[in-house]
Amino acid sequence: MHRYWLRTYPEFKKAVQEGRDVADADVALALLHKAKGFTHTDVKVLRTEAGPEQVEYNRYFPPDTQAAIFWLRNRRRKQWREVIEHEHTVTDEKLRELEEAGIRARNAHRR
Repeated sequence: MHRYWLRTYPEFKKAVQEGRDVADADVALALLHKAKGFTHTDVKVLRTEAGPEQVEYNRYFPPDTQAAIFWLRNRRRKQWREVIEHEHTVTDEKLRELEEAGIRARNAHRR
């Protein structure tokens, strides 16, 4: 049904896309703050003689390395991609074992 509305009503499709763009921008900004670290005004409720009292304070959130890596790997792929190199080495002994296993498999198949 959702696809029908998107195909049938271009103004609906445009509104949906604009909403997605705003949400994506909000999440990107939140990820950036998490990667860099930030301070946020928060409220504590303290018990005093006069009763509960709300006190504002600045709460610090330190930078998050994983968020920074995620941000950079997606924004600067060439510089920050994770390169995994595999080195394949085969010893003479392993080659002999593989050859013998191949011979056994062919002989078993012929029977």
